[in-house]
Amino acid sequence: MDVIINGAGANLAEAMGCLKPGGWIVVVGSTAGSTVRTEVPDLYFGQYRFSGEPWKP
Repeated sequence: MDVIINGAGANLAEAMGCLKPGGWIVVVGSTAGSTVRTEVPDLYFGQYRFSGEPWKP
C-alpha cells in the first residue's frame, strides 16, 4: 500500500508491515490509545512518512 489512513491510532506496527517503502501513514485519531510501540529499524529501513491530522468531518 502507498497510504494508510488510521482513525483509531491502533495497530500502527501492523500497518507499517503493509506499506511499500516510502509509504505514508496518516493518523486522524487516538481512540484506541496514545502509545505506540514499534522497532526503530522498521521506521528507517522502510523510509515511512507519518502525518498526524485533526479529524475534520
